[in-house]
Amino acid sequence: MALDGPMKWLIFEGLLPIFGAGVLYSLWGLLIAIARGSWKPAFAWREAVDPLGWLYGALIIAIQASIRSSVGRAERSLLTWGCMIGAGFCLMLLLAAMNQRGQASGWQPRLPLKVFASLLVIGVLTLGYFAQEGA
Repeated sequence: MALDGPMKWLIFEGLLPIFGAGVLYSLWGLLIAIARGSWKPAFAWREAVDPLGWLYGALIIAIQASIRSSVGRAERSLLTWGCMIGAGFCLMLLLAAMNQRGQASGWQPRLPLKVFASLLVIGVLTLGYFAQEGA
């Protein structure tokens, strides 16, 4: 089964860069547990799922998608603006989280922030996919 251009982009340039490190980290934890033969020593499994860490990747994807969608037809201007707005939200949310972490090193994002960041990343990946579709 051959993948079309937008689907290749989604897998190799969208999902893999954003979620690849978390998948590798989880696999590493699984292999450590198998090698030890025990789940007793705590492994920081939650670190594999870090929506705030995904924001940086989503910011880059949104910028690239806005550039790609701006080159070409005028009817794609709504997509270009959506990508730019997504990039703006990613940047501002990332800066806000970095500011909080800078003020208190033990700061951890709460669930509403994680959910919003996750939805924002999904939205940016969707916009990125559509930016590839017409290119």
